[in-house]
Amino acid sequence: MAQSSTAPGSSAGLSSKSGAALSASSPSFTAALLGALIGLGLLVFSTHLFLNAHTSYPLNLAIAALGLGELACSYFVVRAVRVAWAFALSINGTAAVVLLFSAPRIRDAAEVSIALALLPSLLAFVIVILHSLKPEEF
Repeated sequence: MAQSSTAPGSSAGLSSKSGAALSASSPSFTAALLGALIGLGLLVFSTHLFLNAHTSYPLNLAIAALGLGELACSYFVVRAVRVAWAFALSINGTAAVVLLFSAPRIRDAAEVSIALALLPSLLAFVIVILHSLKPEEF
């Protein structure tokens, strides 16, 4: 009978490679911190929309879910979980492209300069680059 290589009580997809957290000098650690800031920002923004704005409920719920997802990915990336790293890399890459092409719309809606409207996209690109620097940590 074949033996399982996973530890009892742990999921095969969520087990970390080395069992230890990333070092604070790792680029992925910095990316996880930036991702956590984005997640917190999305949760605050979603709460503001729920309480003050007259936007659609599904949009508010999607923004809150994305913020929680960013926070969860950031936590598990710091714990050196490869699945969370891959998900954080793909979700931030998608967000960077979406935010890049929606910058003119953000500029018009928020009445800010185009440079300020491009900052979220730039931050998402920076997170993707930092996650991509040392993939062998996972």
